[in-house]
Amino acid sequence: MPIPAATLLKVLVIPVFFSSCATLVNGPAQNIRIATDEKIRRVSVENALFVDSSARAPEGPRTYLVRRSHETLFIHARLDSGEKIIRLLPHNSFAWWVNIDTYGIGMLVDKNDPKRYAYRRWTYLALKDTTVTLRRFAPVPKGIMYLSLSVPLINIFSLTSPEGRSTPAGPFGLEAGVDYFYEKDRYISLSAGTGSSVFVDHIGKGYYTTGRTFFGSIRNGLLIGSFDLGYGLSFSDLLWSKVTTGDTVNLDRSTSSTAIGFSLSAQYRFSRYFRFGILYQPALFSTNLSPPFSYQHYISAGLAWSWPIRRVELHL
Repeated sequence: MPIPAATLLKVLVIPVFFSSCATLVNGPAQNIRIATDEKIRRVSVENALFVDSSARAPEGPRTYLVRRSHETLFIHARLDSGEKIIRLLPHNSFAWWVNIDTYGIGMLVDKNDPKRYAYRRWTYLALKDTTVTLRRFAPVPKGIMYLSLSVPLINIFSLTSPEGRSTPAGPFGLEAGVDYFYEKDRYISLSAGTGSSVFVDHIGKGYYTTGRTFFGSIRNGLLIGSFDLGYGLSFSDLLWSKVTTGDTVNLDRSTSSTAIGFSLSAQYRFSRYFRFGILYQPALFSTNLSPPFSYQHYISAGLAWSWPIRRVELHL
């Protein structure tokens, strides 16, 4: 059946009015925050519309209001030996990329609009020898403690069972811990967590299998650019279960094991507090399985947060 001309016109025209996300969402200017180490005496931003100089320390973060543009933003850093110029490049804003949802029509509408651009919201400047380096996040100093929380979006198990290898998967889990920085950008993490597959395994007449773990871990962590990496040991209680549903003949079965293995984590820092991370914990030695050196693993991927328990001026 042919599509009426009026309906076709609506389908083509309506997206145009609601597709220019950058123009509708972004303002003509944005705030950027710049922090420095103690070796940089003063910072100024060319053509800044407003400067909030309420930072409580000379090296503390200051907020600058700047116009959105496709042009490079110049930052002037005053040193004891003179002045350095740092270039902050613009990028396409998140609102501009959202236009993909309208088949890219909004990208064409916003093509020449300066509102499509954005500058990095957080910048940290450090002096190394005579060079000013630029990074997204300020270093975390020694002695600071963080509270961390992770919520998996998916858990994947590889478990030893009487029926052979079992690989259940599911979304439920939680991990919480404390990170202590024993030196700049280096920390020891103590955490405990749980994960389960019970919510997404097939449930019907017959049976379904599940995996579950309770674990504790100790990891050495390091911050490298936008990444948070950790490695260490894990101590896990792993459970495989076969649960019958609507079956009066077969009985439920389960196998549990206490295991020791490694704990490896990798997180990408989207902001100072919010991350996306992956946790891989291979269990290599089990106390109640035969043979005891039997490989099992728990893998999770999901959202993570990290908050400073004790704040410092440089990291506000």
